[in-house]
Amino acid sequence: MIHVKPFKWGASLRNKPSYGPDSWLLYFKFTLNSLLSRMFRSQVTLTLLGFYLSAVQGRRLCHPTNATISAEKDDCPICVTLTTTVCTGYCLTRDPVFKNALSSVYQNICTYNEIRYDTIKLPDCLPGTDPFFTYPVAVSCKCNQCKMDYSDCTVQSIGPDFCSNSLISI
Repeated sequence: MIHVKPFKWGASLRNKPSYGPDSWLLYFKFTLNSLLSRMFRSQVTLTLLGFYLSAVQGRRLCHPTNATISAEKDDCPICVTLTTTVCTGYCLTRDPVFKNALSSVYQNICTYNEIRYDTIKLPDCLPGTDPFFTYPVAVSCKCNQCKMDYSDCTVQSIGPDFCSNSLISI
């Protein structure tokens, strides 16, 4: 059995007794394996900690949820609030460390996978005004790039239940 004495960094190997021609190699292998083992455990620990913190903060993955929105039109004096289903939740994003002009960088958002549209009739609209208001209902959601034709991708916008006219709820 070969007994390896611990190596002290900064110490000169010339003045130390030799334990055999391969003793420094064995020590190097042992130290490297120990270091890699600690690094792997650290990565696993950090990953588990990330999942735990996500769960603690109440982050759910992208999913449909109920929300209150407002329906109003010009020439219709009453704003109607209603409940619909929208997409909300957490999507995994990655921001590259090295960015250049040739690579495209995008972030995924929680957006509609499947949509249906419902329609309501707004009350008291002026004659000649179309009183029908059509709004999206999320059937299913997914993480994807923002599509401006049916999503509000701005950093900050007015709330979905904002009304400029008098308000009724249905």
